[in-house]
Amino acid sequence: MNTPRQTDTRRMPPVSRFLTRGEIRRLKRQCRQGDAQAAMALLDHSVRCGHRRLALRRFFVAWDLGARHAFEHLHYCKKVSGSYAPEEIDRIRRQAREDLQTRIGKARDAIRCNPAC
Repeated sequence: MNTPRQTDTRRMPPVSRFLTRGEIRRLKRQCRQGDAQAAMALLDHSVRCGHRRLALRRFFVAWDLGARHAFEHLHYCKKVSGSYAPEEIDRIRRQAREDLQTRIGKARDAIRCNPAC
């Protein structure tokens, strides 16, 4: 009999299933704190779901956070990027980078302002 696996925040969910909304929210929160593994899990999920623009965006975020395993999805992202103009790809990359820097900055500010830390 299969037993449910405990969710480990440092490991990516199994490839055989899609992420739940709660898992996506948790991973996005971790990503905003600079977690490259969380960014990689979100990228894996987007590729499995067939997301196009979101997968490109998450590829750029994962790469910027240092997730070098993002290259596992380079073929998919190259294929997807063929349907966008170079200017649009540049815009997706810039927006992903700007959003990431803004959100990481806000997360760090919140941690610094928390007197419990």
